[in-house]
Amino acid sequence: MDAYLAPLLRTNNFSGVVAVAKQGRVTFVKGYGLADAEQRVPNSPGTVFHIASLSKPFTSMAILLLAERGRLDLDQPLSKLLPDYPGGDRLTIHQLLSHRSGIPNINDFDAYQEMQLRPQTTASLVAQFKDKPLEFSPGERYAYSNSNFNLLAHIIERVTGQTYGAFIAQEILRPIALQHTGHRGDMAMIVPALADGYAPQGTMGIERAAYLDWTAKTGNGSLYSTAADLIRFVCAAHGDALLSPESRTRMFAKHSENAGYGWFLTQANGRELHHVNGRSPGWAAQLDHYPKEDVTIVVLSNLYSSVTTPIARAIGAMHFGLVPEAMPALRAEPLSAGETARLVGTYRFGADYYVPNSTITITARGGRIQAEYPSGYTPSPYVPVSPTSFIVRPFWSKAEFTIGSDGNAATLTIDGFRGVREE
Repeated sequence: MDAYLAPLLRTNNFSGVVAVAKQGRVTFVKGYGLADAEQRVPNSPGTVFHIASLSKPFTSMAILLLAERGRLDLDQPLSKLLPDYPGGDRLTIHQLLSHRSGIPNINDFDAYQEMQLRPQTTASLVAQFKDKPLEFSPGERYAYSNSNFNLLAHIIERVTGQTYGAFIAQEILRPIALQHTGHRGDMAMIVPALADGYAPQGTMGIERAAYLDWTAKTGNGSLYSTAADLIRFVCAAHGDALLSPESRTRMFAKHSENAGYGWFLTQANGRELHHVNGRSPGWAAQLDHYPKEDVTIVVLSNLYSSVTTPIARAIGAMHFGLVPEAMPALRAEPLSAGETARLVGTYRFGADYYVPNSTITITARGGRIQAEYPSGYTPSPYVPVSPTSFIVRPFWSKAEFTIGSDGNAATLTIDGFRGVREE
């Protein structure tokens, strides 16, 4: 494990905690890198991390608990619970849980970057998208949207009369003794053992992550936790501690090609996999559970890089006696001026891209390139593997340029999505 992670630690591309459990019993846990880079405080097994979208399975469990108690029906029109929600007669809680509602993703709104700097309520979050047109007819197809889980948190508050954080603590965290997990509902609160969050800076450096108020992510990404607490949560989600067999069956059913309620249901290392990944400025997390083998892998990081996902898959491979996919060999030396100049330009992607029909502009400085986005999102440094092959450092995505007959890049392919250079 240490040898596998060493290149990432040496290049400031991982900092966090790794844990492995079999049948709920921790067989390996270790901290790597620094929880506080300024005070040189190391990460340890007990370090607390923001877990971003790993919050969604908690929200899903809360909704299923309310359904079991007859407080709501997953298939009834939303208008029965929220009479004032526009078009609520066409929407169901099932569609929210399974990302089949058509509600646009709040994270993609122009105002979101500014909005997440200020305290929010579930009502103020819902107000951002409730009057926007749906992107498709409810139930028609799958499209991941954080708005769905903001709305689910609002439903929890309306049905119970409690805050989202209070209900999660009372009905999930305390019953299964998750003592280091909670909702960050007040930025003034002290969270013991919480790491500081960092972002990649350039090709090998780090810097403090941009500030955000975690109430802007209530329901979809506002929780913090530890590796040990998450292992205990996985046991509860897959066992009888909180949910009935019927609710668990529905949570882990494929309501879309690979989506359950708050979980993704796929294959990895030749085995069935239930998993969730999360990322927010300063943080990244991966939770993998192999249900037939009852093996859980948790990777938590206080660095804004999705390298957590390939790390978790590599750990799974090693656990099952397989050879993990090698990490790319990153080049420390800069490219030449000619090598960067031919890549500079704007590339347009298609309707199937993460942000449909969007553009990415590649700029160069000092032998390095980075991607800039029209939304104003923080630019992403590209770390070279070769003169035309790169790792997009914050997302740990593979980026490949093809060179045209004129000697300049003609296309940019990211994770299999192809963008064409604009003239």
